[in-house]
Amino acid sequence: MEVEQVRVSLLTLHNRARAEKKSPKLQVSRMLQEAAQAHAEEMAARARMTHTGADGSDVAERIQRLGYRYKRCGENIAYGHYTPEAVMRGWITSPPHRKNIQGGFSQVGFGYATAKDGTPYWCVTFGLPSRR
Repeated sequence: MEVEQVRVSLLTLHNRARAEKKSPKLQVSRMLQEAAQAHAEEMAARARMTHTGADGSDVAERIQRLGYRYKRCGENIAYGHYTPEAVMRGWITSPPHRKNIQGGFSQVGFGYATAKDGTPYWCVTFGLPSRR
């Protein structure tokens, strides 16, 4: 599956889930996309699903390094789901993941990478940019 196809599907699925709660659509942020993709690739390379980067970073540190200024940020990760629909089912049925999807964010970035053994790794980075 191509990364760009995955991103388009995930954006559609996320915005469909947000519409159910009458939340505004998420807009893709280049910086959040870059952070999510880098984290998905790192997890795939390490064959390890974790919110903590190899350097000990968390999502907030990773997006700040790219210059993203935020009021609020969040991250959903997963592995082993082979389609955007399957990973979305996993997230939407989990209350903390659903809260990120349907909650108080306005921007998003999607990451998708495959480990050497073929296992897919997924990362969604959410942000609400600061006004200043």
